[in-house]
Amino acid sequence: MTSIPNLYGIVHQSYFELLSTITNKSYNKIEIIVILLEKMGEFLNPSSAVVYYYDEFKNIYQRMDADLNLNSKLEPKFILKEDVFKYKKNDVKITFPFTVDQEEFLYVFTFTNRKLPSEENVEFVKKETETLLKMIGKFRVKKRSNWYYQELFELSKRIFATYDMNTILKEISGRLERNYSEISYTFFLSQDTEVSASLPVKTMEYNDIETENLSTKAFQTGELQSESKPEINASYIYAPLTGKQGIYGVLEINVPLNTSFPKMGKQFLIEFAHVAGKAIEAATLFQNSKHQVSDLTIINDTSHQLNSNLDLGEIVSLLKEQIQSTCHAADVGFIKFYDEYEILSGSSAFFHTSDNMLFMDYLYKKTKAYKEPLFIGNFSDEEMLLPYRSVMAFPMVQAGKVLSLTVILHRDSYHFSFDQFKLMQAIIQHSALAMANTILKDKLKEAVIKDYLTGLYSRNFLEETIERHMREGERGILMLFDIDDFKKINDSFGHHVGDQVLIQVSSTLMNHIGPGNIAARWGGEEIAIYAPNMNLEEGYILAEAISMQVELTTDPTVTLSSGVSAWNKEMKGDQDMLTLFLRTDKALYEAKNNGKNQVIKN
Repeated sequence: MTSIPNLYGIVHQSYFELLSTITNKSYNKIEIIVILLEKMGEFLNPSSAVVYYYDEFKNIYQRMDADLNLNSKLEPKFILKEDVFKYKKNDVKITFPFTVDQEEFLYVFTFTNRKLPSEENVEFVKKETETLLKMIGKFRVKKRSNWYYQELFELSKRIFATYDMNTILKEISGRLERNYSEISYTFFLSQDTEVSASLPVKTMEYNDIETENLSTKAFQTGELQSESKPEINASYIYAPLTGKQGIYGVLEINVPLNTSFPKMGKQFLIEFAHVAGKAIEAATLFQNSKHQVSDLTIINDTSHQLNSNLDLGEIVSLLKEQIQSTCHAADVGFIKFYDEYEILSGSSAFFHTSDNMLFMDYLYKKTKAYKEPLFIGNFSDEEMLLPYRSVMAFPMVQAGKVLSLTVILHRDSYHFSFDQFKLMQAIIQHSALAMANTILKDKLKEAVIKDYLTGLYSRNFLEETIERHMREGERGILMLFDIDDFKKINDSFGHHVGDQVLIQVSSTLMNHIGPGNIAARWGGEEIAIYAPNMNLEEGYILAEAISMQVELTTDPTVTLSSGVSAWNKEMKGDQDMLTLFLRTDKALYEAKNNGKNQVIKN
């Protein structure tokens, strides 16, 4: 055994030279530990020597594979932290635990045949080694800190220069892969983000199972979490991606158990994730701002058009176009509730079929009861058998009254995003006033051009329609009907019954005049029908059919006398409204004088 004075000199000289060498060359941590292990082996002359590195994420001392030809393979691969004291009690082993700038090491020297060095020598080597390690540690910490800050600076320069999420995540991934080649990682983001499929990105799940996971805990607390999973030979680190206004996800890092992860790397990882989080936050806020500006532009443009005195059909058309371009809906329906249930023109074909009746009743009841929008991502009802899974329904409410319901459908589940739902809600709300004004305007217009008792058009409206058609059209038919002996009805049953007879006759006419034809109350008990593009013979047949039906359906029973006249561009003489009326009225007068209950054409 070397004498103490000689040992002091040898150790001082060796460690001085070693410190000079290490500070002037780029040794990595393992190389330094191996060199130091060799030196300590020379001083203490053990039969075997091995060094362990404490990994706090795995809570174990992990043996470094330093080949010193000293039977190091006889030592265990891992030592649990709580088992370290057992080595200290073994009289053929000497252990040196060192903590140098947050990094812990454990040197284990084994001696055979109880040839232990003196206690003085052991303490001296331990003290000098500890001093050397502290000096090396300070040097390495400073060097690594400079490297860390340089890495964070370079990362910040790149990712804060863009608001593109793909570019940001690619830069972060590149840094991770360059600095930690043996790890794997995944970004769990709190918001659904469209990124390249090549990036390891997933959306965070929120369910009962996930709430127990450390990744969720890291997201909720904003603190780094770690766990060891020996069964799959891995440990996991969960670093929250934290911004100034919130947490935007978690960076999950998978470290193989045979890979050391320095304690200083923990702080670097926290700072790294924080920088990444702030960049993701900036990109998210920028994209949200863009969406909001775009949404506000859409709302503003739509509102401007809605306030340009559109009729109901134009409002529906505008809304449908906006819905299709924004939501890519499969089908869109507009249901008016102002007085009665009515599917508006412009709705998709599905809303005009009998298949949708149960669904419409369901929406009608929901809307009437709650007056709130519906947002359903996976609609299912065994009774309805609806082919759609994504459903949005927006009631238009004005002064507490539901005016209409806009229904947006798609066959795929969860097709509509919440952002689309909020945008559509805003647009529908802005449309409510315009639609209310249009419906009210239509109601007022109807009140002016329609008879309040029968619901038929007024004589003035009919005359204006005939005059316009005679200027623009080719031909037409005017029919005048007079209820026979109507005065007797009033005298015998009273005017109330007379009014009911008028309503019955008017209803029969409305049910039989056919599309495109107009019925109006001409005056008193006289009713007129104008049929554009019909010839005289067709008008005569229609008048007879109506007269027959009136006689069958009225109570008390009444009959009609009718006169029918036609006009066309080829007829000689002046063709105007007055001439057509006089000819038709003459035919009606003839029908009354010839015994009533008949049709005369002129």
